[in-house]
Amino acid sequence: MMPLRNKPTTWGYYWDVLGNRLVDMLEIRKGSHVLDVGTGGGSTLFPALEKVGKTGQVTGIDKREKSVENITAELKRCGISNASVQVMSAEEMSFNDASFDYIVSGFIGWGRRYDFEKNEYKYQDLVMSEILRVLRAGGKVGISTWLFQEDSEWIMKLVQPYLPSAPVGYSKETRAGWDVIMSNAEFSSCDIITFDLDYVYPSVHDWWHQMMNYGWQYTIESIPIDERPGLDELYQTALDTLGKHLTEEKGVTFRKSVLFALGVK
Repeated sequence: MMPLRNKPTTWGYYWDVLGNRLVDMLEIRKGSHVLDVGTGGGSTLFPALEKVGKTGQVTGIDKREKSVENITAELKRCGISNASVQVMSAEEMSFNDASFDYIVSGFIGWGRRYDFEKNEYKYQDLVMSEILRVLRAGGKVGISTWLFQEDSEWIMKLVQPYLPSAPVGYSKETRAGWDVIMSNAEFSSCDIITFDLDYVYPSVHDWWHQMMNYGWQYTIESIPIDERPGLDELYQTALDTLGKHLTEEKGVTFRKSVLFALGVK
């Protein structure tokens, strides 16, 4: 593995732990061309870069301009010339057929396309169709998705007294649903692996900051203003009720359950 000259700044925390784990599972070879679908904070893009070495190439796509701007700035700061990221929809990629040796996609969520409660498609799965189109024959794809995020579920219950319709805050998916998705993709071989992580945040502040950035601040701010608690007030309520989730070292621990879907075209 080729270490990067400068350490890139990513979203950090469990994103890096799970991004590295997904990339390791693909056993990416040096000199390969990798597509990272839904680059986000770069927690799969940068590990993939270390795997491909100086002779390989990593291309990232994300529908959010801010994510693309941030990662492009990091690539420039770190002096990385064999990677790029661009704004693009995963449902309509501009790449030629069979352009990539590997495709990695971390936590983009399939809930818009697949109903995991009814275990049936809502719409045609254009993302998987595009992944298969741009992946070369014999190429590998690795996808990670959430089965359970204990801290998002915990905050949902904290917010519900003020907003009964508060969403769970992530695309909550199932093994049964992914069995169908991978089977319909008609990979020559595939494997589905589930993994539980008891992640420890260094402090309550780190945990709360991560949850707010994850979208909970936006949800809280959607509460009617005359019923909305202040963020400081809600933070104090959380601090007072974390209970078993507080560690002796004053960190915060929550369980996260992840599904990794691996396929060979």
